[in-house]
Amino acid sequence: MNNILSELTNSITTPLLNHLPTLIQNMALGYASTLTIYIGANVKRSLKIKKQNKQNQWTLYRQTPDIFGQKYKPTIYAKISKEDLKIFNDILSEMKYPEELTEIVKQFKNHVTPENFKTCLWNLKTVKIKKFTLENDIKEFINNLLNLQIASGSYLYSNNTINLYFTRKSALSHEFLHMASAIDLLHCGFRYSTYDNQWIEIGRGINEGYTELLNHRIFKSKSLSYYHNVKIARLFETFFDDRQDMENAYFHGDIESLYKVFCEYGTKEEFFKIMNNLDNLATTKIPIYNTITSVQTQLKLYDVIKRSKDKEKISTFETILDENPLTRLIRNGQKLVLANKMSKTVKVK
Repeated sequence: MNNILSELTNSITTPLLNHLPTLIQNMALGYASTLTIYIGANVKRSLKIKKQNKQNQWTLYRQTPDIFGQKYKPTIYAKISKEDLKIFNDILSEMKYPEELTEIVKQFKNHVTPENFKTCLWNLKTVKIKKFTLENDIKEFINNLLNLQIASGSYLYSNNTINLYFTRKSALSHEFLHMASAIDLLHCGFRYSTYDNQWIEIGRGINEGYTELLNHRIFKSKSLSYYHNVKIARLFETFFDDRQDMENAYFHGDIESLYKVFCEYGTKEEFFKIMNNLDNLATTKIPIYNTITSVQTQLKLYDVIKRSKDKEKISTFETILDENPLTRLIRNGQKLVLANKMSKTVKVK
């Protein structure tokens, strides 16, 4: 009996073992083909988005006044009186909103000023959360994957809805911040949209980066989403005398303040180039391009902040910049080249 079973087992396993290399090879070829198609589609899509971003920048560039060298004064937004604050608290205590946001709202309210909580309160009363999973909506879930961005979530102001494709707390708190900073259809944080024969926008990249930066600070998120944009948003903060001014501008849909503080030392051309780079970083998925663009943008911002002659701002900027070994190496290399040039120009008497 044992001999019969042994022979039967061998008759089944031997052909499989003989064909195993071929099976593995075919699986590898299939995976490589799929990956090649994915990368090709991703690059094609990314190049198309880059072209559109550039067109958007040029349209808005022509409409923007040149204010190079003007002293920046923080915008003073409408203050919330004690009476209004009491009304806010009363409204919030009676308001019904998605249960998933309970802890997020509590943490957010403890962090921001009453002035920066106002937009959140207005949108919170009607906000909806929609979850897309393979179980409840296969079509939407697959469409998101085929979008080649594999987004964890999104926020739509038009219907005040947070869409979640993956049930991650960091995704929910990120989209919550978009909701809390959406002033209207045209202004959402640092993202500005307008219509000129077609819908165009600027500031998506800096908006996503700063949103995720606040997600880390307020909600202790460990997400690596928009990694490059977060780093550059931190560098942008150093342009302000008080980083709270940048947070105030964000919750009032005020990208103009970002432009004004930059133009104390930088030009309009430099600002729009940096915004274009950030928009590309947020919307394209080409790793080597993103890394190079991120480093170039960080070093350009460094050139601009050095014009301020403000030792404290420059020192803070350098500390953040040097967190990346590559930018630290390049910066130190630039200093070495400059030192060598200066030594060669010394006249010998």
